[in-house]
Amino acid sequence: MSGSIPVNANLDKWATQKLAGVQGVCTILAAEFAKEAKAEHPWKNDTHHAEQGLYGKARRKGTEFIIELGHRVDYGPALELANDGKYGILEKKLNSRRLVVYNRVKRIMESKI
Repeated sequence: MSGSIPVNANLDKWATQKLAGVQGVCTILAAEFAKEAKAEHPWKNDTHHAEQGLYGKARRKGTEFIIELGHRVDYGPALELANDGKYGILEKKLNSRRLVVYNRVKRIMESKI
């Protein structure tokens, strides 16, 4: 069907643009969340290594996007999990900002290109 070729091409273009937009938003938010975590962590800084080692990154797996926050120091998991999570920041940060992610992605998906 000759009419379906341009329709399919337009759908592919639309999907590519939407996926790129979501990737961009996730990348920006991952950096924002890491910056916030560095400012809001509950532990006392002795060496500042744990704070400096906090990072955020976004990655794509097919049509799934993952915002990852993590530690670059080997004792990061202890900060997050020891003492019943008293010094944890990563999960709290992601959970508290979930609605921001949802609203930004929703805005991209609803926008006209």
